[in-house]
Amino acid sequence: LTDATDTIQTLVAKLNSPLRSTLDVDVELPLPLPATVSESRERIKQSAKEVAEAERRLKSLQLEQQQKQEQLALLDTRAAVPDREQLVASRDNRETGWKLVRDRLLDTNKSKDEAIATWLTSGRATIGKHLPTSLATAYELAVAASDALADERQDKAEQAATCDQLKHELNRFAERTIADERAVESLRQQHSQLMAEWELLWSGCPFAPLSPSAMLDWLSVFEEMVEVRSKQKQLTLRTETLQAKVSEFEGELAVAFPASTQAPSQQLVLAKERYESARDTIVRRRTYEEQLPQKQESLHSLDERLVVLDAEQRDWQTRWETLLDQVK
Repeated sequence: LTDATDTIQTLVAKLNSPLRSTLDVDVELPLPLPATVSESRERIKQSAKEVAEAERRLKSLQLEQQQKQEQLALLDTRAAVPDREQLVASRDNRETGWKLVRDRLLDTNKSKDEAIATWLTSGRATIGKHLPTSLATAYELAVAASDALADERQDKAEQAATCDQLKHELNRFAERTIADERAVESLRQQHSQLMAEWELLWSGCPFAPLSPSAMLDWLSVFEEMVEVRSKQKQLTLRTETLQAKVSEFEGELAVAFPASTQAPSQQLVLAKERYESARDTIVRRRTYEEQLPQKQESLHSLDERLVVLDAEQRDWQTRWETLLDQVK
């Protein structure tokens, strides 16, 4: 019992240490099954792996995107190249101006003045400078600006193509980054849900669970402690039963030796001596009983011999008396 108690104390200390709590071993805990913990461990492990891989892919994509942006910035610092959007905007502005010129030539309706004013205002942003109030002059400037952009892009066609390609790739990277960020966030939410379910498995326990692997080891120690406690209870019950039998036997000794003032152990020695004496007496009696027929036969033979000897004695006595009479 002492060894079992020491073992239980050691196991309880081992259980309390990682949890930083004091476990009451007398209270039955609603612990999950090891198979359930093992399943949760595999699910959480797989989820963490998926999150890590998704984060790695996103980080790699962001790094590649940053490199593309640096390449584009480097090209822009060497010599500014009008991008395709600027050229398209300039051409659209030119076409709008031409439409207004054509409409003015064909129709002198002053309601067009508002459209012309709007075009002149928007053209400033496209061309990058103030336009004259004359529609024809402004249109000439718009055509010249558009042609200049086209010529500049043509002169720097290779650089422009590279810039266009980089911008196209950056747009694709932006779309992929958004998709990967959403994927990472979704996986993180799934992982958080698994962790919440993991903690829910232990909600009935007075402590927060560690990692699934650590709690599997913890459950193994707990099962060992439960097994030792079960053995301790069996030993305690057996000890109590033996103690009751000893008390009953001591009562019987007191009845057998009412006048004795000796201790039960000394009475037990005396009882043992009496038992051995009685056993020896029984053995001797059995021996005598086994030898009795043989002894009775010998006694009968001796009785017969005694009868013969008695007859011979009487015969010799008669002869002796006859001999004495002759001598006289």
